[in-house]
Amino acid sequence: MMEPCTLVVDDSQSSRRLLSALLRREGYLVTTAASASEALVLAATSEFALVCTDLELPGMDGCALTRALLSRFPGVPVVAVTGHGCGPRLVDAMASGCRGHIAKPLNVRTFGGDLARILAA
Repeated sequence: MMEPCTLVVDDSQSSRRLLSALLRREGYLVTTAASASEALVLAATSEFALVCTDLELPGMDGCALTRALLSRFPGVPVVAVTGHGCGPRLVDAMASGCRGHIAKPLNVRTFGGDLARILAA
């Protein structure tokens, strides 16, 4: 049986690398995209068990990406990974269909538990 595959979407290469490493540590296979448009191309040809997306992306933002992904794949959990705390941007993300959020900067010690709590909700 294959491990679940996750799509990581972030325009920051260092954020993509760190998030990918943390997800691999949790047992996920990881595919990355630097933009929402790249993520949509990947989603058209691959199945993902989880999507972790930054909210601030070039072109289409993370909220619009979440809506687009959920319209095509209604069951996939989307997690916002953002430095926007509890502001209006995060409220928009949750209204767009994100299941939860993980704050940047990422805490490597609590990441696995934070993700598990979001996915169990």
